[in-house]
Amino acid sequence: MGEPAFLSMQKLRFIFCCLLLSPGIANAQTYNNGYLLGKPAAVFRGLHLVNDTLIAHGYVAETFAFNPVKYIIAKIELDGTPLIAYSAILDSFTDYFTASRFVITNDSCYAFVGVKNNFKGGLFFKLKQNGAIEFAKEYIDTTAWGYGFTGVLQLPDSSFVIMGLRTGTTQNYYISVVIKTDPQGNQLWREQYFNEMPTGITHLNSDHILLSSYTGLFTGPNAFFNTVFRTIDTSGHLLATWVDTSKKTFGANAYLQLNDGGGIYVSEWINDIYTSAGNPPTYLSMRCGYIVREDSTHHKIWELKLGQASAIPNLFQLKKLSDGHYLAAGGTYDSTYTDGQPYKNTGWLIKFDENGQVIWQRKYFNTEDYPGQTNYLYDLVELADGSIVAAGERIDEFNDYPQRGWLLRLDSYGCLVPGCQLVGLDESTSEKMYLSIYPIPVSDQLYIHFNSPKVEGKYSLKIYTTDSKEVYNMANLVNNSTYVLNTHLFPKGVLIVQLFDERKLVSSQKIVKL
Repeated sequence: MGEPAFLSMQKLRFIFCCLLLSPGIANAQTYNNGYLLGKPAAVFRGLHLVNDTLIAHGYVAETFAFNPVKYIIAKIELDGTPLIAYSAILDSFTDYFTASRFVITNDSCYAFVGVKNNFKGGLFFKLKQNGAIEFAKEYIDTTAWGYGFTGVLQLPDSSFVIMGLRTGTTQNYYISVVIKTDPQGNQLWREQYFNEMPTGITHLNSDHILLSSYTGLFTGPNAFFNTVFRTIDTSGHLLATWVDTSKKTFGANAYLQLNDGGGIYVSEWINDIYTSAGNPPTYLSMRCGYIVREDSTHHKIWELKLGQASAIPNLFQLKKLSDGHYLAAGGTYDSTYTDGQPYKNTGWLIKFDENGQVIWQRKYFNTEDYPGQTNYLYDLVELADGSIVAAGERIDEFNDYPQRGWLLRLDSYGCLVPGCQLVGLDESTSEKMYLSIYPIPVSDQLYIHFNSPKVEGKYSLKIYTTDSKEVYNMANLVNNSTYVLNTHLFPKGVLIVQLFDERKLVSSQKIVKL
């Protein structure tokens, strides 16, 4: 039986009010193959908010995978407008890239670490806010291949602790290294742990330091991975060690300590090991996103395994929000391979509470240049009004500079399309309500949010001109996802957006292209 007319009107009024009251200004910025203030587009690996300005950090986009790249830091307005970008590029360090974390120092400078020339040396830099280099240190270990620094934190006394990887001999090929330096970056001590890959470093409330890594058998059909946690003091003395022997965990990419001494961390869970180097899906059926709450002795209280099993899903960052809940950022994979686009993975945000209840998940797929590309979110900040800015990259695989820096300004529900939390709430909702479009009229970018409670549906999206010329299509829509479309080449005037389930037309909406 159809819904009474007065209830439909009430629902529409409710949605309209939510659109008006939704906090934040939703928008997406992609630093395209143009340039970010004269420099090739950056991959954004870290994000901070300083005096109402976004500080995004990463490296210049590569011409192809593993090509030596250089560091970049950008100041960006909250509306996405670039203010200034520096390449902190030290001419004497021409071949290096940077890790996924940087810190705002006690004296309001920026400190970051990186890798020189394919793990020939670890690099540690400190920049002033105007981009001037305060110091640049290179750490060389001639007994092995060398260092690659992956994380850094600063202690209250302004000294630094660096985590990194050292490549060693055949017997001890992977070595997790921890180095403490003085405020000027000079080494004070070094500790190392053999046959381990470093994943994270956290300063605990006790003034101790928590190190995370993974160990195991790294290659072959019997490969396995165990998470290792170590607590050390600021002098490098080992206080405690704990190993998760499930053989299915990859360390902690980000860790938050709770008031009870326990913590929450994000990582990957292994569903299966590679069985061959063949074509998908066998090749990609490996991992899922992993969120864990543990007690003060690292025993698990609860765990979440999220996302479709593949080689892509990973969670990189975790932040506590002002409402007491938590937000994890990463990338996930939901393609069915049936549309000839095997790398259609999406940027991913998951909001959850301290008891492990997922409040919402959002996925973001940028289709600006190529519909089968890769999307990741590496970091995020919450603004004063509760809205969120997430930073990451998108890769189209087929361009001289295939990587693009990517910023998303979202409301407090994680929506690029205001009101996306109301789309497709239940089976009784009309299928026309599974699609929400913003803005209308559209100029440069169109955001389309899709959500259906029907797990068996196989939906596709097409956009036509009024004379039936197709200007865009996307097969196999991912549920609860927002698609970012570049509309520069769309013809001006009225366009028709249509949603199909298999070949059945279920929704048709008109938009105006300016």
